[in-house]
Amino acid sequence: MKINFLSSIINKSNTDDNPLYVAFDKNKFSKKTESIGNYPLIESPSDHRIYAHFIKFLVQLNDVVVVEEIFEKNGYSITSSGSELIHSANKDLSVFVRKKEEFNGMSFSLITNDNFLISDLQTSHIRPPFPQETFPHIDPEVYGALQGNMEFWWSFYWKPYWKSLTDDQINSLLIPDEWMNFIERHS
Repeated sequence: MKINFLSSIINKSNTDDNPLYVAFDKNKFSKKTESIGNYPLIESPSDHRIYAHFIKFLVQLNDVVVVEEIFEKNGYSITSSGSELIHSANKDLSVFVRKKEEFNGMSFSLITNDNFLISDLQTSHIRPPFPQETFPHIDPEVYGALQGNMEFWWSFYWKPYWKSLTDDQINSLLIPDEWMNFIERHS
């Protein structure tokens, strides 16, 4: 399952004066060579006119303030919801933010050329809501194949988080046995 996050934004203005093309110009981009952590996962957009990193992650609702503090520390102020393009005081660094409440948490989709922002997010220990918090009405012992919302949540939010954990971190998670069995079955 692949969702093209950029297409919905770029197709609105697929000209050279598109604000994303201007904000994420080749001359303002420095490839991130060191990855401190694996969550949130960093990807490169498929549109080669945007020189930035793409990051999609989900946090539990009480971690939203942590994410907002990281943005403020790096010179950005995000609104309560929706999508926006924000420039730092540096003007060469920018972030496009799409924020949405879903899966009993808050999802963030970012396009950014700010490696300091990325590093701060990756070292913040933010996490998505646990499976039993995200899907409280699902019995993991009888739920079969990943599909629909569960597949989307798994592919974009849970799996990148899970893969970033060490064995000790996994063992310290407060996840019921039936959900741990579910996770192991689908990993």
